[in-house]
Amino acid sequence: SSTAITVLGTVATGTWQGIKVASAYLDDQTAHLNITQSFTGAKTFGAATQFNSTVTVGVDDAGYDVKFFGASAGAYMEYDFSADQLRILGPSADAAGSSGKLLLATAQTAVAANDILGQIDFQAPLETGTDATAIAAAIKAVAQDTFSASVNATDLIFYTGHSEAATEKFRMTSQGELGVGGANYGTDGQVLTSAGAGAAVAWES
Repeated sequence: SSTAITVLGTVATGTWQGIKVASAYLDDQTAHLNITQSFTGAKTFGAATQFNSTVTVGVDDAGYDVKFFGASAGAYMEYDFSADQLRILGPSADAAGSSGKLLLATAQTAVAANDILGQIDFQAPLETGTDATAIAAAIKAVAQDTFSASVNATDLIFYTGHSEAATEKFRMTSQGELGVGGANYGTDGQVLTSAGAGAAVAWES
């Protein structure tokens, strides 16, 4: 029937989609349940649907695609379960900015030197041993000064591990300098040279 439900109430005990619940009630948009609820098949939720606990999609070794659409046609983020990968697509409009975008940001309101604006870590957390489970590589954007209306100096730093948690191996500074083996930028007239197999390059005269 197309007649809207006008009477809302509370169920003290009963069954919801085959699962017994101690209590449940309905409001204009929501079925409130006090027990774990499983939804099967395609489900459409209202614009203001809110989940206040862990949301699990599928089970180990048998998942489903999860897709979030953007405001522009063609733009979405999707975890593709069959490819085991996260994909971010930009708008379908043929424009220079039609690309997938990933923003790493900080919630700090007073950014100072050495604050991290965003980072990407690489790890093998299911391995065994101190070195094996440590962060093996990372990329960080690190502030170099207190931010202001005229200052946003930031270095992009690359870290790798050899037999330790990843340490700084290379950086590009806010002024375009290249730091090798740490904050080592060389001096005027020096060039990058090789010290041989297994050794990092260095600035040399």
